[in-house]
Amino acid sequence: MQFLRNLQFLIKRNKKLIGKDILGNRYYITIANGIEKRWVIYNGKADPTKIPALWHMWLHYTDNQVPKSPKNLHFPNLTGTRYAYHPNKILCSYSTR
Repeated sequence: MQFLRNLQFLIKRNKKLIGKDILGNRYYITIANGIEKRWVIYNGKADPTKIPALWHMWLHYTDNQVPKSPKNLHFPNLTGTRYAYHPNKILCSYSTR
């Protein structure tokens, strides 16, 4: 338990808030020994599919420009839910000639 308190103290002390996305995720930067680390605190349950594409690029050092506003809304991955896309079964049926 003491380890978690020490870790939380170090995170709070060294982090700098960079931005927030439309889903409420907060993005931070930490610089230690001249090395920049980028990380996110999720709003709610930690789910990597909840990160918009522009922020994903920033997190993985693909783009150094911090995203300002979303160009389009991000939709979560619906695979495995009742809202998942299923093609029309009539088009997929096989017929014999």
